[in-house]
Amino acid sequence: MIDDLKKSFDQIIHERTTSRFYGSFIISWSLWNWKIIYLTFFVSQNKIDTNKIDYIINNFSNVGNILIFPFLSSIFIITIVPIYNKWDILAFVKI
Repeated sequence: MIDDLKKSFDQIIHERTTSRFYGSFIISWSLWNWKIIYLTFFVSQNKIDTNKIDYIINNFSNVGNILIFPFLSSIFIITIVPIYNKWDILAFVKI
């Protein structure tokens, strides 16, 4: 029973870490929401008026930055970057 759960968990982790979409989404989310990451790890609780979670929710929790822009960036990365790389390789071969 525990071995089956471990195998299932390992399979899910492997699938999510090797997927192009998940990787590009994590990178895109990190770039769009760098202020949340910076605030969480590098700003002291004493520097803000409320606790960090309330401050993040009040100032940085709009749907665009949390979901829409990272999703669109991921789609862009998944579709445009391979096309660009293919054209770049073809240009190199023609020379």
